[in-house]
Amino acid sequence: MSLGTTLLLLALAVPLILLIRRDYHAFLGLGPGGTPSTFPGYLKRQLTQTSPPDLIDALHLRVRNIAVAHPKHLSIGVSCIAKHGLALNVSSPKPLNPTCGPIGEVCHLHASDGSMHLTLHPSDAALVIARGWAERHPLGEGGLFGERYVPRSFLMVYAPRIEEECEMVVEVVRAGMYWVGGLDFRGE
Repeated sequence: MSLGTTLLLLALAVPLILLIRRDYHAFLGLGPGGTPSTFPGYLKRQLTQTSPPDLIDALHLRVRNIAVAHPKHLSIGVSCIAKHGLALNVSSPKPLNPTCGPIGEVCHLHASDGSMHLTLHPSDAALVIARGWAERHPLGEGGLFGERYVPRSFLMVYAPRIEEECEMVVEVVRAGMYWVGGLDFRGE
């Protein structure tokens, strides 16, 4: 390889490496929880489809409003799985399918891109994945020695890009409420 070719490759590679490094450090700045804070965890992020900021705000508001409408059964808090971010939790009755120890975390939202993690009934999870709206979280497959850190039907639901997709995501959240807590507030 000639010196000129080597210098050209370096000139192209260095800015790319610096860009990846900066983005990786931004990923680490999100803090622990969810996808492992490692380079392989970084590579599993959703990068190409994000919600516009106003749609992220609208989705957060809709999830909050569900909890506000049913304060005896639902609450908003910080995710016990991701350790940050808005979470919708079943507060009463006791969760039928606890997701984080005894806590019934239905979902937690990612303010950075509009995506969310949530747990569904296995058949609902299969349907949502088949329709291309979500993917199974890699930690649901099992970790070291096959131990699962999250339920098998714990999904990464892609960020809604338009209003109609936002409505669909809210309906998926309602399905999660039914699976985690036996709460059926459809049509409200």
